[in-house]
Amino acid sequence: PEIHSFPPFFTLQPNEATQKKQTEMWIQLILDYARAHRLFQLNLQRPHEPAALFTNTKLQRAITQEHLATILDAMAAQERGQWLQSKAGGATAATAGTTVKDKGPFLVHWRTPAEWGDLLHRWADETGQLGAVCTVFEVLHGSLSEGQAFHELPEIVALLAFENLVKRGRAQLFSGSSPSAGLMERGIKFLASP
Repeated sequence: PEIHSFPPFFTLQPNEATQKKQTEMWIQLILDYARAHRLFQLNLQRPHEPAALFTNTKLQRAITQEHLATILDAMAAQERGQWLQSKAGGATAATAGTTVKDKGPFLVHWRTPAEWGDLLHRWADETGQLGAVCTVFEVLHGSLSEGQAFHELPEIVALLAFENLVKRGRAQLFSGSSPSAGLMERGIKFLASP
């Protein structure tokens, strides 16, 4: 987009109104880029990845970690993303750290968990899966879901979508066969809409 060629776009603006507009433009750019490239996660420890998004080599400009953290905090406040923290067994949802170093990976919600959940539920309804129990693996990687937007969705994104459906009474999520079973081994039952 044209704004990506505007040198001040890469510098955090001191004027509050200008900074707010700049942040909104960055958020939209990040969401559009993430959707186009099926990008689900950003990492502040590598602030220039993806390079095409956060740098402009012609201008010799790149966004700083601090500026990116400000933008991602704003995205989190709008529920268009969330900070993650690393734990044994994978990434989990976390609150924002107090410094750039404390912040872990950032999950980009170019579709919110509710939107992913709605896609999953609509698919279950259209394919006759309402009321049936199937594994999360079957839903995300099975032949019935090929060609669907959620096919091969990252586990953390899928978990947030399933948890959203459970919270809205539109699904049940079952434990796996062993205590150490991962998400892919768990069962999911899609329920008729309440």
